[in-house]
Amino acid sequence: MKTFKTHALKAFIVAALFALLTPNLFSQQSSLGTDFWLVFNETIPEDLNASPPRIIDLQIFISSPTGASGTVTIDGIGFSESFDVESDGLITVNIPDGALIIGSNVIDSKGIRIESDNPISVYGLNQRSFSTDAYLALPINAWGSNYYVMSYSNLAQFTGSQFAVVAKEDNTVLTITPTATIGFNTAGIPFEITLDEGEVYQGRSVAGSDLTGTLVESSVPVGVFGSHFCANVTLNDVACDHLVEMLPPLSSWGQSFVTVPFAEREGGDVFRVLASTDNTQVTINGSVVSTLDEGEFYETILVDASSIETSEPALLAQFMRGTTADGLDGDPAMVLIPPREQFVGEYTVSTPASGFETNHMNIVVDNNGLGSILINGVLIDAEEFTPIAGTTFNAAQIAIELGTYNLTSNTAFGIFVYGTNPADSYAYPGGQIYSAVAEVNSLTLAPENSEAPAFSELCFEATLTDADGNPIEGVRIDFVTDGVNDASGFSFTNADGVATFCYSGENEGTDLIIAFQGDLIQEVSAVWTEPTFDCQGTPNGTALPGTECEVDGEFGIWSENCDCVIEAIPCELSYISFEELTDGCEDEQPMLDLVFDLTNPNAASEGTLFIDYANESIDDEEIIVEVPVDGGEFSQMITLESYGVMVSIELTVGEGDEQCSAASTDINLPIPECVTDCEGVVNGPALPGTSCNVSGISGFWNENCECIPSEPGECESYRYFLADNPTSGGDSKLYEYILDEENDAAIMEEILSLSYPFHIAYDGNAELVYIVRSANGNFRTLDVSDSGGELTEEVVLSEALANAVATGFDQNGIFYIGSEADGAIYTVDRETGMVTFFRNAPVQGGDLAFRADGNLYLATRANNGKVYELNTEGETSLVQNVPALVTGMAITENGDGLVSVRDRNRLYLGDDAGNQLGSYILVLDGEVFTTGNGDMASGCKESQSGPGCNNFVTYYTGYPQNGTDNELFAITLNEDNTLDLTQIEGFSTDDNHIAVSPDGLIYAVRGSSIDIFDPATASYAQQNIPIETESGQSLSGFPAATFDLSGTLFIGKSSNNTIYSVEIVGGVAVATVAFSGVDVSGGDLIATGTPDEQILWLINRTDNTLTNLLDNSLIPLELTEINGACLLEDGRLLLANGNSSEGGGLYALDLVDLSTELLAATGGPDVFFNGDLASGCVSAVAIQNFVSTAYPESEMDLTIAPNPTESVAFISYSTINSERMSLEVLDLQGRVVEVLLSGNQDQREGRIEFDGSALTNGIYLVRLISGNQIEVKKLIISH
Repeated sequence: MKTFKTHALKAFIVAALFALLTPNLFSQQSSLGTDFWLVFNETIPEDLNASPPRIIDLQIFISSPTGASGTVTIDGIGFSESFDVESDGLITVNIPDGALIIGSNVIDSKGIRIESDNPISVYGLNQRSFSTDAYLALPINAWGSNYYVMSYSNLAQFTGSQFAVVAKEDNTVLTITPTATIGFNTAGIPFEITLDEGEVYQGRSVAGSDLTGTLVESSVPVGVFGSHFCANVTLNDVACDHLVEMLPPLSSWGQSFVTVPFAEREGGDVFRVLASTDNTQVTINGSVVSTLDEGEFYETILVDASSIETSEPALLAQFMRGTTADGLDGDPAMVLIPPREQFVGEYTVSTPASGFETNHMNIVVDNNGLGSILINGVLIDAEEFTPIAGTTFNAAQIAIELGTYNLTSNTAFGIFVYGTNPADSYAYPGGQIYSAVAEVNSLTLAPENSEAPAFSELCFEATLTDADGNPIEGVRIDFVTDGVNDASGFSFTNADGVATFCYSGENEGTDLIIAFQGDLIQEVSAVWTEPTFDCQGTPNGTALPGTECEVDGEFGIWSENCDCVIEAIPCELSYISFEELTDGCEDEQPMLDLVFDLTNPNAASEGTLFIDYANESIDDEEIIVEVPVDGGEFSQMITLESYGVMVSIELTVGEGDEQCSAASTDINLPIPECVTDCEGVVNGPALPGTSCNVSGISGFWNENCECIPSEPGECESYRYFLADNPTSGGDSKLYEYILDEENDAAIMEEILSLSYPFHIAYDGNAELVYIVRSANGNFRTLDVSDSGGELTEEVVLSEALANAVATGFDQNGIFYIGSEADGAIYTVDRETGMVTFFRNAPVQGGDLAFRADGNLYLATRANNGKVYELNTEGETSLVQNVPALVTGMAITENGDGLVSVRDRNRLYLGDDAGNQLGSYILVLDGEVFTTGNGDMASGCKESQSGPGCNNFVTYYTGYPQNGTDNELFAITLNEDNTLDLTQIEGFSTDDNHIAVSPDGLIYAVRGSSIDIFDPATASYAQQNIPIETESGQSLSGFPAATFDLSGTLFIGKSSNNTIYSVEIVGGVAVATVAFSGVDVSGGDLIATGTPDEQILWLINRTDNTLTNLLDNSLIPLELTEINGACLLEDGRLLLANGNSSEGGGLYALDLVDLSTELLAATGGPDVFFNGDLASGCVSAVAIQNFVSTAYPESEMDLTIAPNPTESVAFISYSTINSERMSLEVLDLQGRVVEVLLSGNQDQREGRIEFDGSALTNGIYLVRLISGNQIEVKKLIISH
């Protein structure tokens, strides 16, 4: 075996290559990937005054060979969008121009993250009228830590040569050695910068210089973009145009290139060869043209298709020249030319959707690949290609229309796409692999000498290593034979650096098997000897003397003379299984269906079945049964003497030497337990404790099988669900399980399978499982009220919640999602997907679960596995330690907690006192089941939904007849049906019509505006919010107000008898007509029922009626002049009587029998006259308790003064750690309003002046984070 380098032999080998199937590229470091970070470099600004306007259009093209789903996010500008692309399809994602990196020597948080569940290719397009370019994106697994920048020169008066670096992880340290001055960083002098995840550094050189050859070194792999703001190519050709390409790391540079000129241009294209090593020789079309040192480049113009070779790895770029070079359409564009050793066999590419009149793709392919390339399934004729002089390659310039194209071949080829317009162009490579070809040092091929009969197969292994002898993975090695047989192909090296090539030789003689990678070549030999033909004439076949043969259905043995001698061959019989066909509660004798498998039957048609009873008092049986003449699987039914016996079965087929038999294992059929249920069905489901419906009565069967009506809120059915996302890949599945207390088992049944990971929550009353996509929190619902229930379309969240791993419903039906990426819990509107920040918490894997008492529990992998109780006061307490890889949590019917753990086959049970109560083994289809990354949910379908509220509040505001001050009272309904009233200070005397929001704030409607009062702090959050229509018309005169059970504010206007729904937008209460033509005269609005099935009522003070606004039905009332009304927690209505002759008072109204009861009469200090009422369920944590105590107890201090403030507040802080500290002001949705401190600080304490004059009136949050501790305080702005 010998190793040598020679271009001549390499050319011969390439000429001999012909097509084999393209290897799977998903495992290679190719342009296919599932995780990308992109950048859009700065280009010429928009000119909206031009004609036509010159706008910037940023687009990302995404294609996939298999189909994929994912997200595109830009945290720096708050952008997030989901995508789905079909197999071999392509979709476009439009990016806001705010994603552009603006300026030189700057760091910005505008990295563009693209994540998908399956491999995709990504292309970026930076399009602006008369200045466009595009690039092929590299996934992060193709990144490296060492780069040289490819750009272009600046004019003497113009600064434009630039590059950008994006980081995928925090504390990424860059060392940059620029070839030209960048800001205060001098040419040739290295400087350092540090980036965090998603941050981008952009550098641009001074006028008259060029950043090509700038060295970028990084502590970890990064993405690098070579670019130019607007380049003239050449410097004497105009006009300028934007240039950009994402650069490959040094490890994937190559040495052999073939080029094709841009179509419909004259005078040639500019090429730059950039060297990574000293003494790099550049050869063009066989002639040495330059010798370069590290970081130097050679520039030339080539008119024709050419061959470029370098003695060491290099980077090659092709540039389109400015339009004045030939007077034709086009302008500067830059495209990187992949080296031949990095070609692949399949590409999906696209043109821009519009803006370019002419589009082409340039293709290069070896001689033996001609006629093998398909474009959208249509073969490209070999006549389209022209040979490239001095090579075995051919070039084609294919004109294409606007659209998407899929190109495939069974051999590797190269492609790039480009387009032109008057004074504009773009270009980008179609794709490549990014294997470490630059690190290849040695190639071996084994075995050295092989021998095999013709028509058999031989395999050979080529191994690649680096200079240290380490294997190199993912590099393509080409193979070809030279000799009596023609074969060729290519294969990629595996983790051991090995690529395998197998072929079959049909001709006798000797072949050379030649493997090559770049300039490394190895050859071994193979000798193909005369084949052996078997008794059926097949070369190297298996029908040899002494083996089995068959003639006309009879079996025999091949003799030495290849005669088929019929002899007795024993048959083969095996027992498989049995199935019980009878019900032991209805049948006295069991009937079984036995299954056997018979091979080599020798035409036997009968067998003898022997039934052996273990009970000697029962006679054994022997019966004759039919068996299939041709053999195969068959069944036989038998009837046994009785239940409660054990038998064994043996079947015998054939006679003498051809006989075979098979016996079953012992079959035991115990006497069954037969129970008649409450409806008289044997072993039926109507057992005591289950639900019933008899003569219109719904309830539960008692122990005497009486159907007892259920009390409101009783649990009709309690259900458990488990989601499993396999750690090894594959579909994620949803199971329902029941707890088998007798056997400590959780018996599972699969009900859904999806292609993406998800987590779950269960709404028991609606019988809906909420399926939450792990990647972004988008959700859909599955109806589990019956098998085969509807799976809805996905609801997209208003903002993506990355790593949405924890989900649940509270007792009020509020939907919660916990984001591991944010370390926070959010509430989510089930209809709109609107996301609202709830609280910070250590969400890490795990799950959320609510108990019936309203307490929230969080299972988390943080701190080696914990379950915390996050109660309604905002406090947190440790419940118990759990396994570190906890994945899901559910509450059992009796209030205990269940957790699932990754790679375990059990669910673990514990109570809220921290006691471990045992476990349930998971069983699926009779086998023990082991979970992956899963989730759990449980819940109850109640027979009647009660109020189910953990914090029900009621308020009364008086409007006295004698004109004294208006006051606000909190009302408590006692068990003896009396009321306690507690005055709340700070309430305005002008606010007299009120409603309570779900977060506990009082919305007071007066005149033409709304005030928002916080009873927890006895202060106003906002005041004087104007009420206007959508068109801006001011509205006033609203005597009625309420929040419905879904959280929508309704107000009634008396002058036009109209009820409006209200949404506060931009400091204005925007009113939209909800009900018109209703009699609003004093009175009030009330909502009853549940959020899913509610009724909005209107009380009329003049007519003394209660109107159902959904069907306009009326209920007359005995009380007169009712001015205020609200819902009591027990389901009755509380009414404020404004009749002065009756003295006023607070009454309870039963909506069932319409009876009234006086709860509080006017007397003493209490005057209940002409007042208003409001009530509701407060489901959010009170603002003053908004503290993330799921973290260790805080050792920090945070104070704000003055608070409330008209504008300026002084914020004082102290921490125990000054590293990685942040101090931020947030709004109530959790959005950052202003960052006051970020990163490492010199001091652990300080005082900062905060100016809130630009903020609207309201409540804000000040958050201090240091290490794993957090402190949050409320800040009230009141101008």
